[in-house]
Amino acid sequence: MTLPQFPKLLNQVLLVITISLSLLSCGSLNSNIQTTDFELPALVETVFQVLVPEESQNTESIYLTVLDPLTGDLINPQHNLMEQDGDRSYRVTVNAPVGSMLQYRYTLGIEHISERGLVSSNFTYRSFYIDGPSHVVTDVIAGWNGSTVEFEPGAISGQIVFETDQTPLENIRVIVSGLETRSDPLGHFTISGLEQGLHNIIALSPSGAYLPFQQGALVASNSETPALIELPKNQKITVNFSVTLPEDHVPGVPLFLLTNLEGLEKNTPDSYNENGQAIFVLELPSIQDIRYKYSLGDGFWNAEHLNSGEYLTRQLVLDTAMDGIVISDHISSWTVGNSAPIWFEATTPPTDAPKAYIQFLFSDWTESIQMWPLGGNQYAYKLNSPTNFAAPLQYRYCHDVFCVHGEEIETIRSISGNLEVIQYSEDQIEAWK
Repeated sequence: MTLPQFPKLLNQVLLVITISLSLLSCGSLNSNIQTTDFELPALVETVFQVLVPEESQNTESIYLTVLDPLTGDLINPQHNLMEQDGDRSYRVTVNAPVGSMLQYRYTLGIEHISERGLVSSNFTYRSFYIDGPSHVVTDVIAGWNGSTVEFEPGAISGQIVFETDQTPLENIRVIVSGLETRSDPLGHFTISGLEQGLHNIIALSPSGAYLPFQQGALVASNSETPALIELPKNQKITVNFSVTLPEDHVPGVPLFLLTNLEGLEKNTPDSYNENGQAIFVLELPSIQDIRYKYSLGDGFWNAEHLNSGEYLTRQLVLDTAMDGIVISDHISSWTVGNSAPIWFEATTPPTDAPKAYIQFLFSDWTESIQMWPLGGNQYAYKLNSPTNFAAPLQYRYCHDVFCVHGEEIETIRSISGNLEVIQYSEDQIEAWK
């Protein structure tokens, strides 16, 4: 189901929202309701050990910060305090299900200053694939953001091919110690700017079409370590999701299932059953760490929360025996705390392409979200969460999903948050660029 297929239903539903305050509650569901019936594989221990730069020795706390791939790097991190076990050495044990692909970085102090590489802006996150118990991960931190990093870099260069016939594989993600690239049409890749020592190479198909690869590689200064990576084909299985919605959910409002898989980032329900549950049917890779969540917007705005207010990112680790599995999920809430939603309504100029998007500023401009058509060049969007911010929320309207075409006279609007009464913002757009 796509948005244009139900504008009449949306019109009826959204008019009810506009004149009613009945949707302000956080829901009466008990906070201990089970969010899913899917059972992940057993937890295993993985030890992370890191050598820190000399300037951070015996000064501040060191953390292993595990990132949430769907909510955002800055939004829902899990900070694991590390214990010092040598002059510059720290370690911590993490429990995670077998089959997990952890995205992480090391951070310094209570401000969680991130580590950096030779070029700070290139550093994203490290990855480690937990394929069994008793792993020990050994990393070296080149430096912290705000510090100067000086070393003679090395590189890893190679080719990624299909294991069966050696066909080059394009667009495979290669992640090494916080640096990332993708293979070219001939399967070639190079990652430079690496400190001397042992590094973990991850090769990952963005769609899950091939099995993940992981291997250690020694890098020397001013040299290039060769790597030939052979990836086996992965198998896909059918997975059915049956989703119970929050008590305050309005039928007809666009619902999405978001995943970390390329090509399946944003999915709409295939149907709704007689109990009002949303049904999604997806073809998913059988051996892949799949993260997903439900949302009325993206991974941050209008995403699902626990009743405690925490973001919820779900995880699947599947195998071929699970083909046809039915997963029953329960969404606790779209809201956070007592902060009421914000209703945005925009009237646009007539156009041959009747669409409008809203974009919010959070550190930077976040992903634009398509607004709901009300008819007569009017569009609306109800922001349920997060609205518990103290500073004014800045936003703007766009005519395309990438916000290349905004208002003819560039306008950035703002609205206060953290109120217990619903707010209404009615805006007039005179012309698009």
